[in-house]
Amino acid sequence: MKTLNILLIAMVLTSCSKVILEEEPLGYSVMPEYLDIDSIAPFNLNDTNRVVDSSYEYFKSIALDGGWLKISPTDSINLPPGILISDRTAALSIFYKASWIRQKEEMKYRSYLMREYYDKAIEAEKLYQKEIVRLENLSKRTWLEKNMGYIGFGAGLASSILFIFALSGSLEVLN
Repeated sequence: MKTLNILLIAMVLTSCSKVILEEEPLGYSVMPEYLDIDSIAPFNLNDTNRVVDSSYEYFKSIALDGGWLKISPTDSINLPPGILISDRTAALSIFYKASWIRQKEEMKYRSYLMREYYDKAIEAEKLYQKEIVRLENLSKRTWLEKNMGYIGFGAGLASSILFIFALSGSLEVLN
C-alpha cells in the first residue's frame, strides 16, 4: 500500500510539469505577398463618351497611295502614302494614346510606392518578431516560480507527516 501511495504521488508530481518549447515566435508571416499593379487595380479605361459623341461619324479606314493630286490646272498637292481615317477614329486614337501614357506613369509610381510599402512592412514585421522574442524572454519563469507548487506540496506533505508523528508521539506520552 505504501509503494502504491508513493507511486501515485510521484505520478501526480510528474504530470504537473510543463514543457516550454523554443520555437519561432509566430511561426507564420502576417504580411501579404507582394502585389503588382494588375492585382491591385486592373487597367480600366475611362469612358470614351466624354471625348467622342454621336456627331463624329465613323467610316472604315482607307489606304492611300502617295502621289500628286491635281486640284486645278495650276494647283496640285503632293499626297504622302498613308491611311485615311475618320474624325472619330482620330479622336479616339489621341484619347487612347494619352490614356496609355497616363496609365504607364501611374503604374510606375504605384509600383514604386507598393515596393516601398512592402519593404517597410517587412522591416516592421522583423521588429515585431524581435519584440515578441524579447517579451517571451522577459515572461519566462524562474526556477522558484516553476517549482513553487511542488515545494508547497512537499512542505504541506512534510508538515502533515510531522504533525501525525508529533500527534502519535504525544498520544504515547499520555498513555
